[in-house]
Amino acid sequence: MKGVYIEGIDISNLTIEEATKKVNNNVYHILNSDINLYHNGDENIVKINEFKTEFNVEQAIIEAYNIGRNKNIIKNNYEILQANLLNKEIKLNYKINEEETNKILENIESNMEDVVIQSSYYIEENELTITSGKDGLKIVKEETIENIRKNIENRLIGDEKIEVEIITKTAQPEEINIEEIRDKIYKEPKDAYYTEEPFKIYPEVDGVDFNITIEEAKNLIKEKKEEYKIPLKITKPEITTNQISTSVFPNVISTFTTKYDASATNRSTNISLVASTINGKVLLPGETFSFNTIVGNTTKEKGYKLATSYINGKMAQDYGGGVCQVNTTLYNAVLRANLEVLERRNHSYIVSYVDIGTDATIAYPTTDFKFKNNRNYAVKIVASAKNGILKIDILGVKEETEYEVLIESEITQVIPYTTKTIKNNQLPQGTQKVIVKGVNGYKSKTYKILKLNGAIISRTVISEDTYKPMTREVEIGTKK
Repeated sequence: MKGVYIEGIDISNLTIEEATKKVNNNVYHILNSDINLYHNGDENIVKINEFKTEFNVEQAIIEAYNIGRNKNIIKNNYEILQANLLNKEIKLNYKINEEETNKILENIESNMEDVVIQSSYYIEENELTITSGKDGLKIVKEETIENIRKNIENRLIGDEKIEVEIITKTAQPEEINIEEIRDKIYKEPKDAYYTEEPFKIYPEVDGVDFNITIEEAKNLIKEKKEEYKIPLKITKPEITTNQISTSVFPNVISTFTTKYDASATNRSTNISLVASTINGKVLLPGETFSFNTIVGNTTKEKGYKLATSYINGKMAQDYGGGVCQVNTTLYNAVLRANLEVLERRNHSYIVSYVDIGTDATIAYPTTDFKFKNNRNYAVKIVASAKNGILKIDILGVKEETEYEVLIESEITQVIPYTTKTIKNNQLPQGTQKVIVKGVNGYKSKTYKILKLNGAIISRTVISEDTYKPMTREVEIGTKK
């Protein structure tokens, strides 16, 4: 009928097919529109389709088609007349996937500089270190998601620029529970062994327990401190996995290498330390690997050196600079072994040592890399760093069906960098000095391709990543 609109789109005198195509074209542009989720001056650009948003075009079209058709003749004529004179506007219903939206908000929250930090702990040699949490902010997801919904409605009526403030609230970390921590770390010592029928490896287990009483441990944490040290009693087993015959891991399931500047001694030291820490780690079927649990905090006391790293989205010197390259190399070896990735995040900016979309960042204790051994047999990590070559192998037993794994990534959007100029009265007038070289930001999509006997079996999207542009900073001389 004449005068019928769906969210401002005139579909008068069109067939169902023509109207559907016209509305779908508009929906396509809406889905590819950007939403700026901002917090405390930090912008996070997300496309509407990343929320897995679904528009019920079919329902709106049916409602539009039935105007003047599905009632008695008097009501039908009234609807037709009303549409002709005043226009009839039909709402386009939609829904966003809350699970996907929560994932996006969790990713943003983990990179917030003022996010609340929960207490954590790690074991190093004969000592348990507990790090106190810090007050901060957490995203109020329900209110933020409602804001996103309202702004998508604004986009439906033609608002091209959508900005949504992330709603946060002040939060405190949970109290340190000494008894719970003790229960989690306590272990009886066990020797490593394996069976042949069925073939299975049982790695060694160090015996671990507090070397003080629970009450003494509780008294330690009464004082407000950033870190607490609890002495441990470690009981070593007699037989370790490395003492089991190498025939237990006869096949190289996957391998991946990256290059680093061996002349950068601090970074090289850090890479070697991390590689030696994860080297020899055995994972049984179903067992999970956590990078932060194995490596812990990369501190000066543990031998780590100052080297360039990303801290809160900026380049800075930090103890352990280079740890992310080891983590990234491991991530790529894990992908090619077709192991199940449980937790991984990309860097704020692109890195030079792997293709875009294939990096994995670490920030102890908030950002971790975790994967699970989903194979039928145990696997072993073999890591080495020498002469500028970092190599990680995943060893194990080849299974009856062993896929060839290919990893491909593509750039889906380029985000141009901006330039910031700074006046410098120490530089001669008319001269310039580049302080920070600008780097474009990107959005990327990465695929895992499984092949069997040369034929492609599946092609799966494993990540969709956003890398921020790095602002170019230029000093302008003003000295006459």
